[in-house]
Amino acid sequence: KGFASGIVVCAVGMNGFIMSPICNKLLLVWDFSKAMIIVAIIYAVVIGLGAWIIHLPDSKKNIRNDFDISLMNNCKPREMIKKKEFYFISGAMALGMAAYFTISPMTKTLGMQRGLSETEAVIIIMIIAISNCFGRLISTLVSDRIGCKKVLIALYLISTVSSFTLLNATNIIYMICVSFIAFCYGGFFGVFPIVSIEKFGNKYSGLNYGIIM
Repeated sequence: KGFASGIVVCAVGMNGFIMSPICNKLLLVWDFSKAMIIVAIIYAVVIGLGAWIIHLPDSKKNIRNDFDISLMNNCKPREMIKKKEFYFISGAMALGMAAYFTISPMTKTLGMQRGLSETEAVIIIMIIAISNCFGRLISTLVSDRIGCKKVLIALYLISTVSSFTLLNATNIIYMICVSFIAFCYGGFFGVFPIVSIEKFGNKYSGLNYGIIM
């Protein structure tokens, strides 16, 4: 279930790699409002085509039943928010993602202040997107083998060390630190849905995880 979740969120993470250079070009040609309208049209077309070609699988075929979903404790959202685990998981997720959300809006401008050229600053945004994707895929794959708790501990440690190093990092060290922070962010984004399912069940997992996030 971890790797399956990782594939989905990894695909979502690839968006940054594809759209960052496109958005950068649009903003050079158009003002912000027009550029965002074009981006909205692109997303509308892509999402519309995606929704059109997606079909539900045959529930009676090709199912790997590694765990019995029917035996899981499926909590409804109103039941979930009464459990202390909900607040621990939500708080842990917020703390884990804080480093990425702090650096993300200023990655390009801060990179240029730390010695990167404008071209390198754009490239680092694309590298971050790749790191984000690998974090989502690798962390979930590893969680299937050693469990979510150990993976989360490793991600917190890597993110913490990278954040402190970033305080005075320049040039290549800056790029490495930001890439590690993005990797951990992707890992958190991939592993926490699994934690949510393990604690609150699969039946209402989409809504429950949405509330946690």
